[in-house]
Amino acid sequence: IKAWEEKGKTGLLYNDSTISNFLSKLRTAMSTRPSDNFSLTDMGITVSTTLSDNGKLIISDETKFNEAFEKYADKIQELFTNTDKGLAKKVSDVIDGAVSTSSVKGYGSLVRIAGVANTRSASDNQITTQISQYSKTISTLKERYSSELERYWNKFTQLETMMAKYSSYSSMFTSSTS
Repeated sequence: IKAWEEKGKTGLLYNDSTISNFLSKLRTAMSTRPSDNFSLTDMGITVSTTLSDNGKLIISDETKFNEAFEKYADKIQELFTNTDKGLAKKVSDVIDGAVSTSSVKGYGSLVRIAGVANTRSASDNQITTQISQYSKTISTLKERYSSELERYWNKFTQLETMMAKYSSYSSMFTSSTS
């Protein structure tokens, strides 16, 4: 029970490969360098190394941050607003790849797993498929259980009948020998 409770505390998505893949793509997008080769790290912004921060962006070098705004305002603008290679575009693409509800472009990786209410994906997703498979397995096992229960009851009834018959024989034998 203790091990089960510990497992429950880690969460259902702990070490989930789809979530890990999404986060990896998001981190890669955050290191975007548009055409003029400028990134968040060039502005003094890095990812926190503290595990409890869960990948939070921090200003690690305020001097570098302030200098970047003074010297490279155009590059910073390009980093965030470039419609092809900018940070916003890359992050948007990654998020769309995970949560897209468009059946035309294809459902996102998380939508394929869990679905979205009021769309076709609500019933056509991995979780619903697994639940359906589990329901079929449970139904099959219940049928097997009922069949086995019936078989054992028949054997028990036969045993009871045989014991009653032998008990009758034993009574007849005992009464005839006395």
